Amino acid sequence: MSTVIVVALSLWLTIEVVSLIRAGLGAPHAPSRMRLAVVAVEAVMVVIVTRALVPWNHLTQWIWVVAVTGTAAGLALAAHRWSRLPAVQPGVSATRTVASGIQLMVLVGIGVLVASTFR
Repeated sequence: MSTVIVVALSLWLTIEVVSLIRAGLGAPHAPSRMRLAVVAVEAVMVVIVTRALVPWNHLTQWIWVVAVTGTAAGLALAAHRWSRLPAVQPGVSATRTVASGIQLMVLVGIGVLVASTFR
């Protein structure tokens, strides 16, 4: 069971970190600051959840270190791109913008709750 958890979380972690790096480099899935913030918080939240759920050994520690390094690089790229983006994507409905804001708050809440369990 723990092998399945490690593989699943490693894949999820890889997808989120690559998505953040791509967003920081200008990928179209983050055309505004709101969407870029959501992508960034998703990646950070997955790193936190992975830290909480994965049983630790030498391999999983290195996976986590690589993920944190990739997330840090993605956050740096996102910060560099931030000032060139509009706050919200032009032409997008208010409903979608509000939904992105709610998603952002839920992700932050999950990350804080999970991180509060660390000792």
